[in-house]
Amino acid sequence: MIEVMHSTPLFHFWHFIAGFCVLLSGAFFTFWLLSYGVVGSVILTAAGFIGTIIVFCAWSSSKKNFWVITNRRLVDIEKHGLLDETISATALADIKDIYVHKKGFGARFFDYGEISVEVYNDAFALTLYGVRHPQYFADRIKSMTRNIIRKKQTAAYQTAINNFLRIMPALELRELTEIKNRLDNQIENMSGQMENDNNGD
Repeated sequence: MIEVMHSTPLFHFWHFIAGFCVLLSGAFFTFWLLSYGVVGSVILTAAGFIGTIIVFCAWSSSKKNFWVITNRRLVDIEKHGLLDETISATALADIKDIYVHKKGFGARFFDYGEISVEVYNDAFALTLYGVRHPQYFADRIKSMTRNIIRKKQTAAYQTAINNFLRIMPALELRELTEIKNRLDNQIENMSGQMENDNNGD
């Protein structure tokens, strides 16, 4: 495990404010409500219960969905209630693109937003909301994805070279000449392309 990405409680800021307002209003009017006897006590208890539920729901919402980044995979863990959770994993090499979106003044000021990951073999994107420093995590995932792809390309290149070296002693002169001519043509084409690019710049 390399990184764990949670939604920040700031993403649920207004839910916390609403919950604390309900709690404080009950505390502020405690003596006035208690003067009404049973009815006042019921209202005071209800205010405390509702405020606590709002704050708890806001806190649990920031913890119920998170991503775990390993050296090869991006794991999406989403909790549904206390005992139910869904876990899905995507190989970093299968990630096509990553998007960062910050909405509103609060998101820009406190530097949180949503990250969406588009995958090659899926029609949908994974999305995590309210992530602190989303650009940092997006760049981290992009960097790890590029490194994995580069390692795969290097391994494939080395495998091709080893296979060719293994069969080369068994090739005839005609076959080796054909391979040499193809390599010369490829080098010439790439050199011409590089010259055109340099002239265009």
